[in-house]
Amino acid sequence: MSLLNAFSFTKSIFDPITKLVDELKFSGEEKAEAKRKLQDMENQFHGKLLEHESKIVEAQSKVIQSEMQASKFSASWRPSLMYVIIAILANNYLIFPYLSMFTDKVIVLEFPANFWTLLTVGVGGYVGSRGLEKMVKSWKESPGRDTVL
Repeated sequence: MSLLNAFSFTKSIFDPITKLVDELKFSGEEKAEAKRKLQDMENQFHGKLLEHESKIVEAQSKVIQSEMQASKFSASWRPSLMYVIIAILANNYLIFPYLSMFTDKVIVLEFPANFWTLLTVGVGGYVGSRGLEKMVKSWKESPGRDTVL
């Protein structure tokens, strides 16, 4: 579950509870206090989610750093795999269509369906983790982070 999905999930939990407070037979002050407490609970929960995601990103970063320090092969297997996938894509969608206009002896490389998933995870994981790192860093540096997300 992505962080944004988790936030919307918690919002889907807290919003009906907040609406329920409106329907209760309390004074305006009591309703406002109950809503404020619910908002505080939701903010604390979001803070815990951010801390958890931060720990995951930190652990992933440590794995990548240790791979890079281990050996040349360990450090380069992820980019090398992405280059191979890109080469297959270039062959099948750029080179093959162009060369097939001139000859019928061009080979289309097999591209398993799982490669699309691997490419999505490889690129999406990098982009997502970098974005999350920046978001968590920004959140940690923000004043009053315990009260407002």
